[in-house]
Order: sequence, then structure tokens, then C-alpha cells
Amino acid sequence: MRRSLFALALAATVAGCVQTSEMPLAENIVLIQGSGISGGWIADMVVADQLPKQTLQRAAKATLSRGYTHFRLDVPSTSSRQVGTSPMHGQVMGNMVTVSGGNPINQTTTGVMVTMYRAGDPGARGALNARAILAELK
Repeated sequence: MRRSLFALALAATVAGCVQTSEMPLAENIVLIQGSGISGGWIADMVVADQLPKQTLQRAAKATLSRGYTHFRLDVPSTSSRQVGTSPMHGQVMGNMVTVSGGNPINQTTTGVMVTMYRAGDPGARGALNARAILAELK
């Protein structure tokens, strides 16, 4: 039970490191960009899980807020780069030194163009339903 609560608290904390933004490109097209910073394998896993979900959720919300019902994702891209390292700590015990830390801190960025359609538009056929996506991601 205690481990589950710790894992949940850690996931919530790290998930807060994921941000998304949108930039209108045309009346029915927006660019959604997401970014997440992580250091350590647990944080990397959480960002890898949350970044696509939050980007997709942002695309669905942008679609509905503009009066559209369906959308398609075009030209997806993802990149990752090291932006630093975690602090290093040393401990001396007798004639032995233990050093920990120095883990890479990575920034992962994703971008996708979102083309939005209204129900009945030719492009809406086979496109993602924004309401269904939001319901699925709750």
C-alpha cells in the first residue's frame, strides 16, 4: 500500500513536468507542441507515457473549442536531448567512498500538426473523434 502511494505521488509530480502548447496555423489547423523534462529511469518512463497522452488530449480540446468534431494528426516529430545532470553525492566510510547521482536530465519534445473537421466534412471520415478521445483519456 505504501509503495503504491509513493509511486502515485511520484508519477503525479513527474507528470507535472509535461507541458503542451498550441499555435494556430490556419482556421482549421493548429500546431501542438509538448515538452517533458525527466531525470532517471522512472521519470523517463512517466514522461514517455504522459507526453503523447497530453499532446493528444490537447489536440482533442483544441478541436472541440474551435467548433470542430474530428481531427487528424499530421507530420509528427519527437526529439530528445540532454539538458543537464542530477547532483552528485559522496559518502566516505572508512577507506571506501561511495558516489551517487550524475544521472542525465533529458528534455523530450514532440510536435504534431492537427487538421480539424466538422462531422460530415469529407476529411472527417476516418478521422479521430475528439469527444471519444477525451472520454478515452480520462
